[in-house]
Amino acid sequence: MSQYTYHVPPGRLLWNALRLRCPYCGKGKIFAHGFTMNDHCPNCGWMFEREEGYWTGAVAVNLVVAETLAAVLPVPLATMQVSPWLVMGVALPLVIALPFVFYRHSKSFWMALDFMIHPVSSGETNSRRVPPAPVSRAPARSSAAGDAIPAPPRS
Repeated sequence: MSQYTYHVPPGRLLWNALRLRCPYCGKGKIFAHGFTMNDHCPNCGWMFEREEGYWTGAVAVNLVVAETLAAVLPVPLATMQVSPWLVMGVALPLVIALPFVFYRHSKSFWMALDFMIHPVSSGETNSRRVPPAPVSRAPARSSAAGDAIPAPPRS
């Protein structure tokens, strides 16, 4: 079996990250709702956490971006010698709110960055997918007591 590497163009990766979509297929949603993240892509089965401690980088991205954005307005105000109460009144809500606002996108952008730095190899594609759920081919029968009896295996 030959070894190959799955490269996704950087533009597509960033577009998928902006839309909060799977970096592997670009179709499945990363988040189920709110701050609840799916374990794997509902479309292709790709498991989002590639290794233990994977999201540490996303926390760093979130912190750097949120705090940089939080400094954009207060720093110029402070250099113009505006009242310290006004500077604090602008800075504190930004420092508190921006990490929450950027949380979801920091995880998706971290996955995109990781895919750019560490493209997926053929060995990883097989081990990182969630196998599909087994499909029952025969309906379950019921006993007189109402308990479900599994259908016998077909040969």
